[in-house]
Amino acid sequence: MRRKGFIIAALLVVLGGTGFGVASFSGLFSYAKKMLFPPSPVILIVIDALRADRLSQYGYDLDTSPGLNDLASHSTMFSQCYTNAPWTRPSMTTLFTGLHPIRHSVTRQTSLSDNAVTLAESLKLAGMTTVGIPLNPNVSKRTGMNQGFDLFEEMFGNSTAAYLNVKEMRRLARMWYRGKSKDPYFLFMLPMNVHGPYKVPRSKREILFGRKPTRGFSYRNTALKNVMLSGNAAEARTRVTPKQIQSLQEKYATAVRYTTDQLGTFFEYLKSKGYYDEALIIVTSDHGEELFDHGGFSHGFTLYNELLHVPLFVKLPFQTEANVVDEQVTLADIYPTIMDLLDLEVPQAIDGESFAHILDGEAPEKMLRPKARETEIFSVAWPERCVGHAILEWPWKLIEIYSNYEGLENESFLFNVETDPGETENLAGSYPDLVKRLSKKIEKDVANLGGKGAYVKSLVIDPEMKEQLKALGYIQ
Repeated sequence: MRRKGFIIAALLVVLGGTGFGVASFSGLFSYAKKMLFPPSPVILIVIDALRADRLSQYGYDLDTSPGLNDLASHSTMFSQCYTNAPWTRPSMTTLFTGLHPIRHSVTRQTSLSDNAVTLAESLKLAGMTTVGIPLNPNVSKRTGMNQGFDLFEEMFGNSTAAYLNVKEMRRLARMWYRGKSKDPYFLFMLPMNVHGPYKVPRSKREILFGRKPTRGFSYRNTALKNVMLSGNAAEARTRVTPKQIQSLQEKYATAVRYTTDQLGTFFEYLKSKGYYDEALIIVTSDHGEELFDHGGFSHGFTLYNELLHVPLFVKLPFQTEANVVDEQVTLADIYPTIMDLLDLEVPQAIDGESFAHILDGEAPEKMLRPKARETEIFSVAWPERCVGHAILEWPWKLIEIYSNYEGLENESFLFNVETDPGETENLAGSYPDLVKRLSKKIEKDVANLGGKGAYVKSLVIDPEMKEQLKALGYIQ
């Protein structure tokens, strides 16, 4: 599907006064896409480690995300968005390239080569100024993620700070806006406060509960370290206390509230300067977080939905109506969707497909890749944590663990995620034929995606990067 640009605000008024009968946003957009305008500004915000089910908009019973309420009131919210990998480097590589993690093969020991044409490179070729402000060292020049960015402002902490505050990221973005040119632009931001150790300034720690989060859980220490890193997870789990779990969940929720409040403030700034309405704004996450749902912590250790199910909001330029869609999409689809909405061609073959037509109200059955909507494959390749694949064929999800931190080898887990969204009852023993069929699909998909090293190069971890990654729990 092609796009001929986006409608300007004045056109909304003009069309409203015609005999056009403009009663819905989708009708306006269908008309507007025939008109040609320069590319709209694109703002992509990826909140590190944010699981969908901890946002108020996704049904969480605490008021964790009022800062996103206004955005949600005039954007499309995807209830079923997934990341194909449960940790930052492979998932962000997929978002930036549209390539599945199995195909691009970026893992702990590798970085992205210049054989892949990234989203930033494509938008730069289209004449857009490209700006990146990541707070995670897994998204850095050293990991190849800076490709295509005119300005790539790395803001990484050290072993003491762990990472910088989302407020600093917001401040730097405001500084850039004050000096920006009139060219259309792409702004990418990756805040980290939702990532462990769930940092929230002292003055903001009472904002969610009216008190500070319960003490008892320390990231990369005590319970987490014993369960995930000791080599004896089963025994260590018996020593995890209810108070530690309460502390973990309250600290995480408070970090979600603080981060989304900061983003709400950023959106207000954009409105005050006249940058908000015209922009295509996308808010999502690279992966979720384990909160002892299945006896674990952090991320990269499993393929359960607390790590794979991520939020996704898409605000079209001048969009005024809210929409919620249940069609399944993944982070790989964001790159081609942005290109489609800007009427630009994706310059090379990728695995993601555009869902732009859903945004302007067309029928979901017109999805460009219906077969992929029937099944989706997920992957993790981190020997110290987990090596495995999963496949989702609604309502069935099969997880195959080849090895993991618990000592599991060649184990299968089958869940009906419609009746058991928390993935608590393993039905593999009850449906052996289904397990066999889905396992063969995984085998076929892995073979078809077949990473052959074309998109990776060796990663050299210098002492500074080692300290940064160690502080975040990515290396020991």
